[in-house]
Amino acid sequence: MKKLFAVMLSLAMILSSAALAESTDLFAEIGERLFEYTSGAGAWGTELTISADGTFKANYHDSEMGETGDGYPEGTVYTCLYHGQFTDLVKVDDFTWTAKVTVALDGGQALEQITDGVRYVLSPPYGLQKAQEVVIYTPGKPVEELPEGFLAWSHLEWIDPEAKTLPYYAIWSEADDAGFVADTPAE
Repeated sequence: MKKLFAVMLSLAMILSSAALAESTDLFAEIGERLFEYTSGAGAWGTELTISADGTFKANYHDSEMGETGDGYPEGTVYTCLYHGQFTDLVKVDDFTWTAKVTVALDGGQALEQITDGVRYVLSPPYGLQKAQEVVIYTPGKPVEELPEGFLAWSHLEWIDPEAKTLPYYAIWSEADDAGFVADTPAE
């Protein structure tokens, strides 16, 4: 009985190590790419960069230059600097992973300030405000298997309207209805 337990424990440890190595490889694979969540038109967007260990930094901005008032004739910019961590990667299929996500605002940001005639207003971490889990897609994911909500943010209609598979890495936050796409295609 002890030998069976020892064999089962060893097997569990080997499988756990393999899963950890595979998930670490995913972050190393996508690390340092710039991911963008934007409509492609307008003056707003969130840029997110992931490191090889799953940590990330993000920057949201939305320029409303017609939103003026006393002391800020040049308009209003909504902004947020934030950071976080992707953890607990689970492989769903060859091109899909899920990950837990934690988010925190960077320190030192004023709730509101006026600088050079522009009002800056601190916003929530747009794109990952509600997310507790995200889906990470890798290149090769069949387009027909992607959720409609993600496809609306994928920019495939501009990049390659005939694409049958996803040509880049992407992150989908269903809770926020936000799709981040990598700025560079996979090599």
